[in-house]
Amino acid sequence: MKKDPVSMPVLITTAIAVSSPQTLLTDSKVRLELTVESIRRWRFTRGISGVVVCDGSGYDLSPHIDAGSPKEAGHKCEVLTFINDTAGVRTKGKGYGEGEIVMYALRHSEMLNKSPSFAKCTGKLWVENYIECARGFNGLAAFDFGGKFKPKKIETRFYMVNKEFFLSSLGGLHNKVNDADGYYLEDAFKEGLKTLRFSDFIMYPTPRIRGVSGSTGISYRPDRFKSALRDMKALFVRSIGGHL
Repeated sequence: MKKDPVSMPVLITTAIAVSSPQTLLTDSKVRLELTVESIRRWRFTRGISGVVVCDGSGYDLSPHIDAGSPKEAGHKCEVLTFINDTAGVRTKGKGYGEGEIVMYALRHSEMLNKSPSFAKCTGKLWVENYIECARGFNGLAAFDFGGKFKPKKIETRFYMVNKEFFLSSLGGLHNKVNDADGYYLEDAFKEGLKTLRFSDFIMYPTPRIRGVSGSTGISYRPDRFKSALRDMKALFVRSIGGHL
Protein backbone atom coordinates (compact mmCIF):
# COMPACT_ATOMS: atom_id res chain seq x y z
CA MET A 1 0.00 0.00 0.00
CA LYS A 2 1.39 3.40 -0.99
CA LYS A 3 1.93 5.81 1.89
CA ASP A 4 0.19 9.18 1.91
CA PRO A 5 2.53 11.96 0.77
CA VAL A 6 3.59 14.76 3.10
CA SER A 7 1.17 17.58 2.30
CA MET A 8 2.98 20.89 1.92
CA PRO A 9 2.64 24.14 -0.02
CA VAL A 10 4.50 24.69 -3.28
CA LEU A 11 6.40 27.96 -3.62
CA ILE A 12 6.65 29.24 -7.20
CA THR A 13 9.46 31.75 -7.63
CA THR A 14 9.18 34.15 -10.53
CA ALA A 15 10.28 37.49 -11.96
CA ILE A 16 8.04 38.68 -14.77
CA ALA A 17 10.36 41.63 -15.51
CA VAL A 18 13.91 40.26 -15.50
CA SER A 19 17.14 42.06 -14.58
CA SER A 20 19.69 39.22 -14.78
CA PRO A 21 21.90 39.54 -17.88
CA GLN A 22 22.14 35.72 -18.13
CA THR A 23 18.40 35.34 -18.78
CA LEU A 24 17.53 34.69 -22.43
CA LEU A 25 13.72 34.68 -22.16
CA THR A 26 13.11 38.37 -21.50
CA ASP A 27 9.71 39.09 -23.07
CA SER A 28 7.52 39.97 -20.06
CA LYS A 29 4.30 39.04 -21.88
CA VAL A 30 5.61 35.56 -22.68
CA ARG A 31 7.00 35.13 -19.17
CA LEU A 32 3.61 36.08 -17.72
CA GLU A 33 1.70 33.63 -19.92
CA LEU A 34 4.05 30.78 -19.05
CA THR A 35 3.98 31.59 -15.34
CA VAL A 36 0.17 31.70 -15.24
CA GLU A 37 0.08 28.30 -16.96
CA SER A 38 2.44 26.78 -14.40
CA ILE A 39 0.33 28.21 -11.56
CA ARG A 40 -2.76 26.63 -13.09
CA ARG A 41 -1.00 23.27 -13.35
CA TRP A 42 0.16 23.40 -9.76
CA ARG A 43 -3.28 24.35 -8.44
CA PHE A 44 -4.63 21.08 -9.79
CA THR A 45 -1.70 18.93 -8.61
CA ARG A 46 -2.61 16.21 -6.12
CA GLY A 47 -0.82 16.01 -2.78
CA ILE A 48 -0.09 19.68 -2.10
CA SER A 49 -1.74 21.93 0.49
CA GLY A 50 -1.68 25.11 -1.59
CA VAL A 51 0.36 27.35 -3.88
CA VAL A 52 2.44 30.40 -2.97
CA VAL A 53 3.55 32.62 -5.85
CA CYS A 54 6.29 35.15 -5.13
CA ASP A 55 7.46 37.60 -7.80
CA GLY A 56 10.70 39.49 -7.28
CA SER A 57 10.22 42.10 -10.00
CA GLY A 58 7.36 44.00 -8.39
CA TYR A 59 4.74 42.46 -10.69
CA ASP A 60 1.42 41.70 -8.98
CA LEU A 61 0.07 38.41 -10.32
CA SER A 62 -3.18 38.66 -8.32
CA PRO A 63 -5.34 39.83 -11.28
CA HIS A 64 -4.24 36.79 -13.28
CA ILE A 65 -5.23 34.24 -10.63
CA ASP A 66 -8.57 32.52 -11.23
CA ALA A 67 -11.14 34.13 -8.95
CA GLY A 68 -13.81 31.47 -9.55
CA SER A 69 -15.17 28.94 -7.08
CA PRO A 70 -12.66 26.75 -5.19
CA LYS A 71 -13.64 23.78 -7.36
CA GLU A 72 -12.89 25.73 -10.53
CA ALA A 73 -9.73 27.34 -9.17
CA GLY A 74 -8.11 24.31 -7.55
CA HIS A 75 -5.84 24.72 -4.54
CA LYS A 76 -5.72 28.00 -2.66
CA CYS A 77 -3.16 30.43 -4.10
CA GLU A 78 -1.34 33.11 -2.10
CA VAL A 79 0.34 35.88 -4.10
CA LEU A 80 3.34 37.90 -2.91
CA THR A 81 5.37 40.55 -4.71
CA PHE A 82 8.38 42.73 -3.94
CA ILE A 83 11.37 44.19 -5.77
CA ASN A 84 14.65 42.28 -5.71
CA ASP A 85 17.99 43.91 -5.10
CA THR A 86 18.21 44.75 -8.83
CA ALA A 87 21.85 45.80 -8.75
CA GLY A 88 22.77 42.60 -6.92
CA VAL A 89 20.91 40.46 -9.46
CA ARG A 90 22.70 42.21 -12.33
CA THR A 91 26.12 41.63 -10.82
CA LYS A 92 25.67 38.26 -9.08
CA GLY A 93 23.08 36.60 -11.35
CA LYS A 94 19.70 34.91 -11.31
CA GLY A 95 20.56 32.47 -8.50
CA TYR A 96 21.09 35.39 -6.17
CA GLY A 97 17.72 36.81 -7.18
CA GLU A 98 16.00 33.49 -6.66
CA GLY A 99 17.49 33.14 -3.21
CA GLU A 100 16.11 36.55 -2.30
CA ILE A 101 12.66 35.54 -3.54
CA VAL A 102 12.62 32.35 -1.45
CA MET A 103 13.72 34.19 1.68
CA TYR A 104 11.14 36.94 1.16
CA ALA A 105 8.40 34.33 0.77
CA LEU A 106 9.48 32.50 3.93
CA ARG A 107 9.30 35.77 5.88
CA HIS A 108 5.95 36.98 4.51
CA SER A 109 3.82 34.00 3.43
CA GLU A 110 1.06 32.90 5.80
CA MET A 111 0.87 29.53 4.10
CA LEU A 112 4.61 28.85 4.41
CA ASN A 113 4.60 30.09 7.99
CA LYS A 114 2.11 27.39 8.96
CA SER A 115 3.91 24.48 7.29
CA PRO A 116 7.05 22.69 8.58
CA SER A 117 8.09 21.85 5.00
CA PHE A 118 7.66 23.29 1.53
CA ALA A 119 8.32 22.45 -2.09
CA LYS A 120 9.88 25.03 -4.38
CA CYS A 121 9.55 25.21 -8.14
CA THR A 122 10.97 27.81 -10.52
CA GLY A 123 8.24 29.76 -12.32
CA LYS A 124 7.04 28.50 -15.73
CA LEU A 125 7.66 24.88 -14.65
CA TRP A 126 5.68 22.12 -12.98
CA VAL A 127 6.34 18.49 -12.01
CA GLU A 128 4.11 15.85 -13.58
CA ASN A 129 5.04 13.12 -11.04
CA TYR A 130 4.90 15.37 -7.99
CA ILE A 131 2.87 12.99 -5.83
CA GLU A 132 5.39 10.18 -6.34
CA CYS A 133 8.22 12.54 -5.39
CA ALA A 134 6.28 13.64 -2.30
CA ARG A 135 5.75 10.03 -1.23
CA GLY A 136 9.52 9.60 -1.26
CA PHE A 137 10.18 12.75 0.80
CA ASN A 138 11.87 11.90 4.11
CA GLY A 139 10.76 15.07 5.89
CA LEU A 140 14.22 16.67 5.73
CA ALA A 141 15.38 17.29 2.15
CA ALA A 142 14.86 16.03 -1.40
CA PHE A 143 17.03 17.35 -4.24
CA ASP A 144 17.76 16.11 -7.72
CA PHE A 145 21.37 16.31 -8.87
CA GLY A 146 23.65 16.41 -11.88
CA GLY A 147 26.60 14.04 -12.27
CA LYS A 148 27.17 10.35 -12.96
CA PHE A 149 27.93 8.41 -9.80
CA LYS A 150 28.46 11.32 -7.45
CA PRO A 151 26.53 14.61 -7.41
CA LYS A 152 28.50 17.34 -9.18
CA LYS A 153 25.79 19.96 -8.78
CA ILE A 154 22.48 20.26 -6.95
CA GLU A 155 19.38 21.00 -9.02
CA THR A 156 17.49 24.04 -7.73
CA ARG A 157 14.60 24.16 -10.21
CA PHE A 158 12.50 21.92 -7.96
CA TYR A 159 13.09 20.57 -4.47
CA MET A 160 11.31 19.67 -1.23
CA VAL A 161 12.77 20.65 2.11
CA ASN A 162 12.13 21.04 5.82
CA LYS A 163 11.81 24.77 6.54
CA GLU A 164 14.05 24.82 9.63
CA PHE A 165 16.77 22.89 7.83
CA PHE A 166 16.55 25.22 4.85
CA LEU A 167 16.87 28.33 7.00
CA SER A 168 19.80 26.96 9.00
CA SER A 169 21.79 25.36 6.17
CA LEU A 170 20.75 26.79 2.78
CA GLY A 171 18.81 30.01 3.20
CA GLY A 172 21.69 32.51 3.06
CA LEU A 173 23.87 30.78 0.48
CA HIS A 174 22.53 32.82 -2.44
CA ASN A 175 24.67 35.68 -1.15
CA LYS A 176 27.76 33.74 -2.25
CA VAL A 177 26.53 33.28 -5.84
CA ASN A 178 28.48 34.96 -8.63
CA ASP A 179 27.48 33.82 -12.11
CA ALA A 180 30.32 35.76 -13.75
CA ASP A 181 32.84 33.72 -11.75
CA GLY A 182 31.05 30.45 -12.50
CA TYR A 183 29.74 29.95 -8.95
CA TYR A 184 26.02 29.28 -9.18
CA LEU A 185 23.23 28.57 -6.73
CA GLU A 186 23.64 24.88 -7.57
CA ASP A 187 27.23 25.06 -6.33
CA ALA A 188 26.25 26.95 -3.18
CA PHE A 189 23.58 24.37 -2.31
CA LYS A 190 26.11 21.59 -2.82
CA GLU A 191 28.25 23.19 -0.11
CA GLY A 192 25.21 23.53 2.14
CA LEU A 193 24.35 19.84 1.86
CA LYS A 194 27.84 18.55 2.68
CA THR A 195 26.88 17.59 6.22
CA LEU A 196 24.25 15.14 4.96
CA ARG A 197 24.65 11.65 3.55
CA PHE A 198 23.41 11.04 0.01
CA SER A 199 20.51 9.02 1.39
CA ASP A 200 19.41 12.06 3.43
CA PHE A 201 18.80 14.39 0.50
CA ILE A 202 18.79 12.71 -2.92
CA MET A 203 15.30 12.73 -4.41
CA TYR A 204 13.77 9.43 -5.49
CA PRO A 205 11.97 9.14 -7.78
CA THR A 206 13.50 11.99 -9.75
CA PRO A 207 11.14 14.80 -10.85
CA ARG A 208 9.69 14.81 -14.36
CA ILE A 209 9.74 18.54 -15.02
CA ARG A 210 7.51 20.17 -17.60
CA GLY A 211 7.26 23.74 -18.89
CA VAL A 212 9.71 26.28 -20.29
CA SER A 213 13.01 27.47 -18.81
CA GLY A 214 12.99 31.21 -18.16
CA SER A 215 16.80 31.26 -18.40
CA THR A 216 17.23 29.49 -21.75
CA GLY A 217 13.75 29.34 -23.31
CA ILE A 218 14.12 25.54 -23.63
CA SER A 219 10.93 23.46 -23.34
CA TYR A 220 11.06 20.50 -20.93
CA ARG A 221 9.30 17.34 -22.12
CA PRO A 222 10.41 14.37 -20.02
CA ASP A 223 11.40 11.17 -21.81
CA ARG A 224 10.19 8.19 -19.78
CA PHE A 225 13.18 6.02 -20.71
CA LYS A 226 15.65 8.73 -19.66
CA SER A 227 13.60 9.35 -16.51
CA ALA A 228 13.82 5.65 -15.63
CA LEU A 229 17.61 5.77 -16.06
CA ARG A 230 17.80 8.85 -13.84
CA ASP A 231 15.72 7.06 -11.21
CA MET A 232 18.07 4.09 -11.29
CA LYS A 233 21.07 6.39 -10.91
CA ALA A 234 19.46 8.22 -7.98
CA LEU A 235 18.62 4.94 -6.25
CA PHE A 236 22.18 3.71 -6.73
CA VAL A 237 23.77 6.90 -5.39
CA ARG A 238 21.42 6.92 -2.41
CA SER A 239 22.47 3.35 -1.61
CA ILE A 240 26.14 4.38 -1.47
CA GLY A 241 25.38 6.48 1.57
CA GLY A 242 28.38 8.75 1.07
CA HIS A 243 28.91 12.49 1.43
CA LEU A 244 29.56 15.25 -1.08
